[in-house]
Amino acid sequence: MLSPKILYVEDDDDIRAIVTQALTSEGFEVNAVSSAEDALRDLSAAAFDVMLTDYRLPGENAAWLLREGKALGLLTQMPVIVFSAEANPRGIEGHTFLRKPIDLDVLSAAIADALRDTVPSARTSGVAPREPGLSMTLYVTPGSHVSQKASRNVHRALRRFDAGSYRLSVCDVARVDPCVVSLEDDRIVVTPTLVVRLPTGRVWLAGDLSDTALVEAVIARGLAIRAADDADLAR
Repeated sequence: MLSPKILYVEDDDDIRAIVTQALTSEGFEVNAVSSAEDALRDLSAAAFDVMLTDYRLPGENAAWLLREGKALGLLTQMPVIVFSAEANPRGIEGHTFLRKPIDLDVLSAAIADALRDTVPSARTSGVAPREPGLSMTLYVTPGSHVSQKASRNVHRALRRFDAGSYRLSVCDVARVDPCVVSLEDDRIVVTPTLVVRLPTGRVWLAGDLSDTALVEAVIARGLAIRAADDADLAR
């Protein structure tokens, strides 16, 4: 059975890489591009089962992409999922909207829902859904250069690990949402801070996280402890 084909539009190189890796590990075929103009070109040249797109893009935004795609008859039946940090982005009415940061489990569920009518067997590609493993939260401040650098460094460190073995949430401390509720529990006093929740307790890594070897070592340690615990439970 052919894998469902996803057109993914994201201008941030690191985010595009990590989401593409996660979706590919779930059995999807992902065509990733960095602009609305490139996405429209690819829509004209090939068939896709679903399109995922960030709202704010360099040049034209997702609203333009949707409008032009519809005018050309390229989005008549294809479901579209739009991501944005904005509460009410304009021009995406009638399409699925997910507010950033996006939990990968939520994204997977949204894709499954979108594909249910168009590709009934999309989730039976032989790749079983995996339970989230190591849990991590990166606390950042919007507009902060150091926070932006930390986010890039974390995603670089994560590239060596199987995307199905961890769950990373990015918490914008300026927003009031469920993510911010965990600020007190994680005892966050500065941003950026990465909290890695090991079975034996939390580890805090603060700053721009430019020592990616240290970040990788902490994550590897957590995954090893988690694997040992799972093996004990299986006995």
